[in-house]
Amino acid sequence: MHWNVFWQNLLVGVVILSCFTLYIFRGYGWLLVIMAGMLLGVMLYAVLMALNKEA
Repeated sequence: MHWNVFWQNLLVGVVILSCFTLYIFRGYGWLLVIMAGMLLGVMLYAVLMALNKEA
């Protein structure tokens, strides 16, 4: 697995999605659960992109 591709996708995804999620759901009580789900989704995307780069 290409770790540089993994970390690049992970960092960009977390920065963009965390800002977007915090703005949209700023008054919502389940914000931490939503943020954890977004983080897991970004991690899955980063792993798939890193594995795709290897193939």
